[in-house]
Amino acid sequence: MVKKYSKQEKQKKRPSQSNNTVEHDEEDIPDNKEIMNEIGASAVNSKKMTVQDFLTLNKDNIGAHGYRQNESDRLFSNEDKILRYYDKAKKDGKRPYLTSEHTILNSILVNNAPRGANNISKVLESFGHAYQEFDKNHRAHIGSNKTEPDSKDKEKAREYNAYSSEQASLLSKGKVALAIQLNQIYYRGLDSYRDTRKNNEIYNKMADDSFFYSISKKDDYAHLSGKDEVTIVTLSPLDKLELAISRLMVILDRVPTNRELRDVVNKYNLTVPAGYLPFINHPEFDDRNIFDITPQISPAKTPLSQEEIQARIAAGNKRRNKKSK
Repeated sequence: MVKKYSKQEKQKKRPSQSNNTVEHDEEDIPDNKEIMNEIGASAVNSKKMTVQDFLTLNKDNIGAHGYRQNESDRLFSNEDKILRYYDKAKKDGKRPYLTSEHTILNSILVNNAPRGANNISKVLESFGHAYQEFDKNHRAHIGSNKTEPDSKDKEKAREYNAYSSEQASLLSKGKVALAIQLNQIYYRGLDSYRDTRKNNEIYNKMADDSFFYSISKKDDYAHLSGKDEVTIVTLSPLDKLELAISRLMVILDRVPTNRELRDVVNKYNLTVPAGYLPFINHPEFDDRNIFDITPQISPAKTPLSQEEIQARIAAGNKRRNKKSK
């Protein structure tokens, strides 16, 4: 039986909070239910600072909105024959096939300040996590369709407000990874998403690559948490692994197999913390979904063929017949 830990004990024993150095015995490995309950757990580390201190930090923009042009160049660097833009009926002419997707609403990062209202708003937007998403998916996502409460489309207004409120609540608790997972859940729920993946395979694969690459490179996530306070949350290896799983579930519309997740983990140099997904590196479990940890039961095997077995039976019968005479 797996030992059940209190909330305090779980926090102490969480592998991703101890740099993967915890020695696990059999009872220390969480069962499937515990693994699912841990998803979206509080980040490894967070710190608060003044706005001025944040503005003076050296900030790496890889995986952020401010890196969007570099990211687009990276994605298209080996795709010379793939068009970046498509014609649009409206007067502005063209739109990019891939566009920057804020996984957490910018309004939440800047505490509802008007976009670009001041220096800190501009910097937080630039530093906010973003990847290149297929433009038609991006425009269909509820986060790209802010609808005011007094709009005639009451249902869309309620959906946007629910999404915004839930992301804000998660961010206030330091659950950045869960806020980003929520963003991905809404993509999976789009009625049009399956068709756009099927009909625009190249661009959607580029979007997948951009998401995985961005989470592998970006560690720190910042938002305004007070009048003169910025909170920076640093994601753990487990947080990043969960984000990879959330994107795979969008891509596949199901839980990924051990092989499918392992391919992403290896390609983007992610980490599977000790005690989690115990079968991910065992080929005999490659086709199982990652949360299926039922022990493998192999059929009984015999070194003898049926012909050999029958021959031995016949020989035994012959010997017994001789003895009985």
